[in-house]
Formats: sequence, C-alpha cells, structure tokens
Amino acid sequence: MGVPVMGVGLLATTTGLLTAVRLFTALVAALCLLDPAAPARRFPAGRGANGLP
Repeated sequence: MGVPVMGVGLLATTTGLLTAVRLFTALVAALCLLDPAAPARRFPAGRGANGLP
C-alpha cells in the first residue's frame, strides 16, 4: 500500500506534486482500461476457468 505513495512522493521531488499525481492517475486509468480485455485472452470463447465448455 505504501509503494504508490512513495513513488508519487519521489516523482514529486523532481516534477512537482500536481504533475506527479496526474501521472500516477493516468497510469492507473490506463491499467483499468486494459483490465477488461484480460479475461478474453485468458479464457477462450465457450470455456470456463476449469477448461470445460
């Protein structure tokens, strides 16, 4: 839980707090947009987690 806080804090020392928070927010938003596509790649159509139709 502390890694994002420390990461934004370190980034803020070079870029400023507002820019660091915006960059972190953009990264989290990009990861959230990629997440819904993950189950489609993981489980082919018609198959569940156990591999059965």
